[in-house]
Amino acid sequence: KGIGVRLLHVLAHSARLEVLCGDIGNTYVNAYTTEKVYTKAGVEFGSELHGKIVILCKALYGLATSCAHFHDHLSDTLCSMDFTPTRFDQDVWICKHKDQKFYKFICTHVDDFSIFSKDAQSIMDQIQGVYTVKSVGPPGYYLGSDFKKGSKG
Repeated sequence: KGIGVRLLHVLAHSARLEVLCGDIGNTYVNAYTTEKVYTKAGVEFGSELHGKIVILCKALYGLATSCAHFHDHLSDTLCSMDFTPTRFDQDVWICKHKDQKFYKFICTHVDDFSIFSKDAQSIMDQIQGVYTVKSVGPPGYYLGSDFKKGSKG
């Protein structure tokens, strides 16, 4: 995963693109699961359901397919924003800006993402319209790499 992020940072620096990172909260429960998951409802389900057997339809941490279902959900969201996955990495997304003068990029890794664009905040706003996003800001530490700006940017 690191090479795509590093290449986009080089591109962002040379093209003077803004970079914003974020972490999607409650990741898996945004997606639905195709598995039949039964559980006995606890008190948190309310008095009407407490003690009854219920079927959960949302993806949960620990289910084998939850990550794939969330990836599909996030992919649908990015496609609705006119982004397309690149051929070299299905987690690096590209979209030509409406004025056709530059491209914007999003790099994803499960629930972490980075936006590389001249208008990164407007893309972040669209994502925040769908998901709860934590830790929004310029990159500091992302996918095992420290990012720092030098005196030359």
